[in-house]
Order: sequence, then structure tokens, then C-alpha cells
Amino acid sequence: MLMSDRYPTEFRAQVVALYRDGVSAKQLAKEFGVSPTTVTNWTRRARLASGIDPVQDALSDKEEIARLKKLLQQREEELETLGKALAFFARRADQQ
Repeated sequence: MLMSDRYPTEFRAQVVALYRDGVSAKQLAKEFGVSPTTVTNWTRRARLASGIDPVQDALSDKEEIARLKKLLQQREEELETLGKALAFFARRADQQ
């Protein structure tokens, strides 16, 4: 019996959908009683079955990571600026 035969197709599809929606493989594994590797394997097989090119999908993942890194950098700069403004106004309030 293959590992994938142990779980109904609908169950695997539900787990894959949750993973694609951003739930971690570790969290899904704990919740559904499968291993994180099983979750990622099911997701990989679902991508292949749907005709998604894994190489192109990896490239789009890299692009998304780059976009998120840039956004994180912007947010860190904004946070630094806000921290400086807070310190400025706190000093100013102490002087009054």
C-alpha cells in the first residue's frame, strides 16, 4: 500500500489547500496527524498534477521572497524613523 493510498483524495486536497493558504507544514502535520514532509510532498504532487512547472513555480517563489524582503526593509526603515520621532517628542515633552 502506498503512503498516498492511506488518505482520501479529499483529505489530501484539503491539507494542500490550507498549506497554499499559508498554514505551515508543521502546523498542518500536528493538526491532521501527518508528517510535515508528507504535506510538502502532497503539495509538490498537486502542483505537478495541475501542470504547474516546478522550476517556474520556484522562480515565482524567489520573486515573492525578493518582494517581501524589500517590503520588510521599507517597514524597518519606517519603524526606525518612527522610533527617532518618538525619542524627539519625548525629549521635547521632558523639556516643557
